[in-house]
Amino acid sequence: MDRDYWKRYVYKYNPNGDSLYGADISTHLKFRHEGIGKMLYDTRKELIMRLNLRRMIGGGRLLNYCEYADKISALEYAQRVIKRELRDPVLSFELDNGFKFIKILPNYLNDIRSLNYATFIEWLNLIYLYSQ
Repeated sequence: MDRDYWKRYVYKYNPNGDSLYGADISTHLKFRHEGIGKMLYDTRKELIMRLNLRRMIGGGRLLNYCEYADKISALEYAQRVIKRELRDPVLSFELDNGFKFIKILPNYLNDIRSLNYATFIEWLNLIYLYSQ
């Protein structure tokens, strides 16, 4: 990821904020599909509940959008993944882990596969929401 990505999203820490920004997670190809990514997300969710934060937010690149870009928009691609008509390794995994799609983020990062598109995603801490 380029330096601009880190400036825009990661270095804007606010100790009084109500959200955890979930910067990039990945597992080595050799160890994928063994539950490691889910464990990483579950650990973040536990931290959010322990800190009584409202949510976890993040941006996930649309990894396979390059295969469909000549036919459909990034938004339509994301909507079709959400409907389970298409599978995207990143967005499908995030949805499977309880995240909700909020919107498309153009020019999120310099990435040839996603054509720089990502999704803004959110996981809500229901304990926080019901305690307010």
